[in-house]
Amino acid sequence: MARNTATAGPVPAVAAPTQVRGSREKRERYLLASSYIGPAMIGILLFSVLPILYIIFMSFTNRNTFHFNPADSFFSDSKLGKYTFVGIDNYVRTFWDAKTSTFNTDFFFVMGNTMLYTVVCVVLFLVLGLALALLLNSPLIQLKSLYRTLLILPWAAPAIMTAPIWKFFFNSQFGPINQILRGIGIQDPPAWLGDPILAWIAAVIVNLWLSYPFFMFVILGALQSVPGELYEAAQLDGAGFWTQLRQITLPLIRPALLPAVVLSSITTFQQLNTVWILTNRGGPFASVTSPGATEFMMLYGYRQGILQNNYGLTSAFAMIVFILLFGLTIANLRATKITKGAYE
Repeated sequence: MARNTATAGPVPAVAAPTQVRGSREKRERYLLASSYIGPAMIGILLFSVLPILYIIFMSFTNRNTFHFNPADSFFSDSKLGKYTFVGIDNYVRTFWDAKTSTFNTDFFFVMGNTMLYTVVCVVLFLVLGLALALLLNSPLIQLKSLYRTLLILPWAAPAIMTAPIWKFFFNSQFGPINQILRGIGIQDPPAWLGDPILAWIAAVIVNLWLSYPFFMFVILGALQSVPGELYEAAQLDGAGFWTQLRQITLPLIRPALLPAVVLSSITTFQQLNTVWILTNRGGPFASVTSPGATEFMMLYGYRQGILQNNYGLTSAFAMIVFILLFGLTIANLRATKITKGAYE
């Protein structure tokens, strides 16, 4: 008897075993990746993203320990005991002095002084780090492991421990530096931390001592990846040391050198603890109201905001510094094209 197929319903689709297996494996891989990435993403969210968002919010308020003084506001009045939204008031107060109705010259002086300090320090980091890396990479140097261990000690020691030692070294009466100068016949050695220019130079010296090992080891690692055949061929062509340095060494270590320059620039620009300990909060000071000779950006922001309990103003200052450093970093990366190869 023939089978009647006219009234039969549609045959339900059955998933292929390979599709089911592939979907299950994909879901398991997703869960495995989430278990690895999830805790890190939660930590970044809690300890990085949320604090940044809160600082952005607080920069638009008159947040203070006690209350806000309406006389200092440009755009709004507030009641005592509350902190409210004040718009860009804190940002304007950073650049503009309401008392004199002129630009805040202290802010621009500190910003220029900090940029000069950063440029000088990074150039010295580069020169000294390159010189020491070339020496340690030379086949003529023996006991390289010992020298590397000794030269990394300044970077390994915490700055909060090293800065007081340097402060003692620069002491005008009992410091070893002035004691040595007296021993060689200089009876009136300088007051290093009492003179604005000498205090600035002392801050550069201490920062150089703390930071040159980073450059030295970055450059040393890059030098060890340069083929020795290039130098042999250059020597056969009659190229001297400086020619080899300009045409072989520097171009080949450039990919490792430029990130170190950017990171050191940001770190130096944000320096706080070392100068705070060395020069007593950024001194010497010409007056109580004017910034000190070594009062760089972070010290200035701390003194203007935190010490005066004005957290809204401090948050605005932090955002200005962040925007400035972010812009300089992007400009540097675009100018040097260091990340170009990563996107090709």
